[in-house]
Amino acid sequence: MFEWGNETNPGAALYMGEDGLTAGGELTVYSDQFNGQLLLHAGHVWEDPRASAPEVRLSAGELSSRGAAGRDAAAEARRAELLAARNLSHVMDFALQADALPAGLLPWLRLALAAPEHLEEAATAADFDAPLSTASERLAVETLHVTLDRTLAEYDADVDEDEQLLEAVRRGRVERPAREVTALTYRLGCKRALLATRALAAAHLARWSRQQQQAQQQARQQAQQAQQRRRAQRPQARSPRVAAAGEGAAAAAAAESAAHSTEMLLEELPEVVPAPMEEEEEETVAVGVTASGAQEEAVPRGEPLQPQPRNGKKKRKKPKPATQSGGSL
Repeated sequence: MFEWGNETNPGAALYMGEDGLTAGGELTVYSDQFNGQLLLHAGHVWEDPRASAPEVRLSAGELSSRGAAGRDAAAEARRAELLAARNLSHVMDFALQADALPAGLLPWLRLALAAPEHLEEAATAADFDAPLSTASERLAVETLHVTLDRTLAEYDADVDEDEQLLEAVRRGRVERPAREVTALTYRLGCKRALLATRALAAAHLARWSRQQQQAQQQARQQAQQAQQRRRAQRPQARSPRVAAAGEGAAAAAAAESAAHSTEMLLEELPEVVPAPMEEEEEETVAVGVTASGAQEEAVPRGEPLQPQPRNGKKKRKKPKPATQSGGSL
């Protein structure tokens, strides 16, 4: 039987062992309390890093004063309104753990460090649950790092020194009172939780920055692909010189193709042999009929015509139809 508390707030627990319990013997029990409560109420701590949950205090007024001195009253009033909407205060204590960041730590930091334009754009406090931008998220993580580093600097010894001392006590090389060993174990767990929180915040920022870079790269690729599709859909503009050269080349190619087609057509046509003439044909050249009674004359084909005198002589004229009255030609 283990009892604690007082008459107004008592507590008791009943423990049973497999081999029986001896008076003054040591018991190992499991509890959902962290080392801070165990050390305060039972004088005992666990060495498991998950049992350490040191608290870190953050102040919105102190943090906002680091950003810019020109923050106006309207922005601070809007910040206080958003904090009150989630039942948050300007000063918050967050319990740190070695395996995960506190759920409300980064949202509170984003709201406490938000610029006036972000405060004006926010509809509710839920808008700060996700990162606002790479720059604002980096500011929140770096501010947390400053607070954690300042808390670690308040200890007299670092993690390595505490680990070496605790190992020496366990091996019997150094003798220390039991209460000092308990305090040393508790202090070492708190430092490990602070360092783990710092590493978790840095990993979160790196992951977010990488996602943003990938999203921006994907957006650029999509924009380039869309631009290439638009270029392919519209006709390409060419300079007059390039256009003239293209037209000349097209005309030359068309002429060459036409000549080649003509040659092929001529080769396909049958050969035509003129038939021999049996008799020499004569061509009658009509001589115009004048008022003085000019005569006709037959001129053989191929014989040149001789010039005739103009006075009373014959002259050639173009043939006329043989439909005149007074006889046939």
